Amino acid sequence: MRFPLVLTYCAFGVMLAAFLAVTPGFAGSLAGRPPDALVPQFLVGYLPAGILGLVVAGILAAALSSVDSALNSLSAVTVEELTGAALRARSARRLLAARGATVLWGVFAIAAAWVFSRSGETSIELVNRVGSALYGPVLAVFVLAWRSRRADGRSATAGAVAGLAANLGLVAWAPGVSWLWWNVAGLLVALAVGEACGHSRGSATTVVAGGRGYARLLVASFAAILALLSCITLAV
Repeated sequence: MRFPLVLTYCAFGVMLAAFLAVTPGFAGSLAGRPPDALVPQFLVGYLPAGILGLVVAGILAAALSSVDSALNSLSAVTVEELTGAALRARSARRLLAARGATVLWGVFAIAAAWVFSRSGETSIELVNRVGSALYGPVLAVFVLAWRSRRADGRSATAGAVAGLAANLGLVAWAPGVSWLWWNVAGLLVALAVGEACGHSRGSATTVVAGGRGYARLLVASFAAILALLSCITLAV
C-alpha cells in the first residue's frame, strides 16, 4: 500500500519540475537554496492562506504521528531489554525510565538528523539510503523465522548484523554500487549467515490460510509494480 503514496509525491515533484521550467520567477527565488526548499517555497508562495494553514497542519500532524510512535517503540524496547525484573515490578520507576529513554532517543534522533542534513543530499534520498541499509536484513529475519528449520533467535540476529555490516562495507569500499542494491545485498548476506549459524531443528512456521492469501496479494502487487515501472522505463 506504500506504492501509491510514493507515486503521489513523486508525481508532485515531477509537476513542480515542469512548473519551474515555465515560471522563471519561481525558479529564481530558489537560487542558492537546497532542493528541499522547493516544496515549502511553492506552498508559501502559491497557496491561499487558509489552504496553506491546512497543509501545514497536516504536515505537522503526519510528522508527529510518525515520530511519536518511533520514539515510543525505541523507549519500550530499551526499557524492556535493559531493565531487570526488580524495575519491571515497580511501575512508577519503570514509567520514569521509559520517559528518560524517550528523551534520550529524541536527542539522538535530533543529532542524527542534524548530521545527515549536512551531507548536501535531499531528504528523500537520505531516507531511502538509510532505509536500504536496513530493509534487506530486516526482511531476512522474517524469512528465516518463516521458512528456516535451522535459524534461531541468535543466528537471525547475527544474520541481521552481518547484512547491515555488508551494506556498510559497500558504502565504504564500493561507493559505485547504487543504494538500491543494498536491499538485495543485505537480504542475501543476512539469510546466508542466519541459516549457517543456526542450530535449531524445529519445523518451519506454518502459514495459515489467511496468511497465504495476503502473501499472494503482496506478490501480485509487487509483480504489478514491476510491470508498471518496466513500461514507464521502456516508454522513456
